[in-house]
Amino acid sequence: MIIIFDCDGVLRSASWEGLYKAYIKLIEAQGKEPYDFFTDMKSFKLWWNPDWHRNNEKLGLPLYKTDEIDTIFHEVYDSYIHLFDWVPEIICELYCKHLLALLTSSAESSVRKFLDGSNKYFDCIVGCERVKKLKPHPEGIHKIMRNFPEVSEEEFILVGDMTVDIQAGKNAGIRTGAVSWGFGEKEELLSLSPDMFFAAPQDLLKIGKEGANNGKRGC
Repeated sequence: MIIIFDCDGVLRSASWEGLYKAYIKLIEAQGKEPYDFFTDMKSFKLWWNPDWHRNNEKLGLPLYKTDEIDTIFHEVYDSYIHLFDWVPEIICELYCKHLLALLTSSAESSVRKFLDGSNKYFDCIVGCERVKKLKPHPEGIHKIMRNFPEVSEEEFILVGDMTVDIQAGKNAGIRTGAVSWGFGEKEELLSLSPDMFFAAPQDLLKIGKEGANNGKRGC
C-alpha cells in the first residue's frame, strides 16, 4: 500500500500562534499594516485559509516572490512547531510494510529539515513549490501517483488532519484517513466520511492488512 501523509498537524505540530506571527511578519515585510487584514487571533482565524495561495492574494503578495515569501514565513513559523516524538518509530514500522509519500502545503525544505533522519523513509516528498494548486485540488496527489503507474487507486490512502486533506483524497479518487491530533475538528472531518479515523498515532499501524516494500521509485 502507498500511504500519502500530510505533514503539518499530522507528523509535526501546528501552531495558530506561529501562523499569526508569521503572517504579521509577511505583511510588515511588504510595508503594510496587519490591522488592515485582521486585528487579533479570533479575526485572524476567520481570515486565514489553509490554501495559502488565497491568503497571499488577499495580502497582495507578488507571485514571483514565492521563495522570498516562504523564507520569511518559515523563519517565524518553524520556531513554533516540532516533529512529534512518535514519528521516527512509527514511520519506520510503516516503512517496513508500505511505500510512503508526503504531500505538504509547506515548503519542502522546511519539511525535510524537521523530518531529519526520517526523510529516508519517504519515497516521494512533494512540497508547495512543486504544484500550482494546493489541496483540496488533487494535483499534488496525482503528481505522486504518476510515480507509481503500476499501482491501482485502491492501494493509495491520504492521511491528513484537515477537511481539505480529505477532500483532496476524494477528489483524486483514493482512500482517506483523518487524524484526531491536528488542526481539524473531529465532527467536521467525520462529516466527510473518511475511510479511516485515527484517534492516536499508534492507530496508523492499522493501515493495510499486508503489503511488501517492493522497491523505491524516485519522485
